[in-house]
Formats: sequence, C-alpha cells, structure tokens
Amino acid sequence: MDKTLFFGYGAYRDKERIEVILRISGFTGDDLTIEGGFGARIDGYILAIQNLQQIPEASRESLSKAWGGNFRCYTIKAGVGQVAGVLWALSEKQFKAVKEWECDGIWREFVEVEVITTDQHKLKALADKAINDNEVVQIVDGLNYESNLNLEGMKKPTYNNDEYRIKELQDIRLELDKYKPNP
Repeated sequence: MDKTLFFGYGAYRDKERIEVILRISGFTGDDLTIEGGFGARIDGYILAIQNLQQIPEASRESLSKAWGGNFRCYTIKAGVGQVAGVLWALSEKQFKAVKEWECDGIWREFVEVEVITTDQHKLKALADKAINDNEVVQIVDGLNYESNLNLEGMKKPTYNNDEYRIKELQDIRLELDKYKPNP
C-alpha cells in the first residue's frame, strides 16, 4: 500500500490530532493506525500565525463554530528559518481525509517540502499551509513552539459518549465542502 509522507507541524505534531480527524471522517479499526511519528524539520521556511479574520470567509464561520472566535492557526511561509515537526506516513485514504479537513483548495494547500529527519536523511513530503500566507499576525520561533494554539477555546469531542458532537463536526465539514471548487 502506497503511503504519503506528511510533514506535520503545529497541532499535526500530535498523533491524536490526526486520529481525531480520522474518527470524525468515519474511520475505524486498522484505518486509525498511523505510521511514522519521527522528528523532522524543514529548512527555508518560517512559522507564522493567522487569526480567524485572516482566514477566507468560506471557512471562517465553520471554524468559529467548532473552535470559537479566538481561533488561531499556524502556517509556514518561505523564508530564512527552520520549522520543527513530525514526519507521518499516511495511507491514501488517511491523507485524503486530512486534505478535506484542512479545506484544501479553499483556505489551505499542500506543498512539497524537503524534510530532514533527526538522523539527517532528506526526504520529500507534503505539508499544508495557508493559501494566502501573506496575511499573518505574527512570526514565531519554528523550533520551540506550542503545538496547539487553541487550547482555551477548543471544543474537542470525546468519543465515548459524544456522538452528537461528532455529528456536529461532520456537518460543519459537509458545509465547507460546498465551497470547494469543482475539478
């Protein structure tokens, strides 16, 4: 089975973040198994933060419903710097779910980056970034940063007894699909 190498930075350094997306996407069993989790970095990029007002309107309302009005997110921008993250090997199905979750083509896009693993191997991987990465509120240290910017406002579902919340997040995702450009 082919795997897509995905460079996860920010919240995607955490395996649980990807698992949440997969669960909301209806994955169960072996489809929830995520390979990788190796420390890595990319050179030639800086880490920046966008706030809710800098996100395209098509995604803004749904993000606000799920995360609150203080939502902030990381993006990478070409520049003189480094960004630390984690290298994941996702199945085609898993990667497709992550792309859909990230509003690929509406707010975010996936770009090829050269990843340097902790043992100095260089690999090509895909990373997500804001389509309009010029609109940022802050540049931050790409090596020493908090993974999750939205701890206070996060409305994280629990999966034991929270079927309603999972359904609500699925509905938000369907709403965002209306804004995807037709291929």
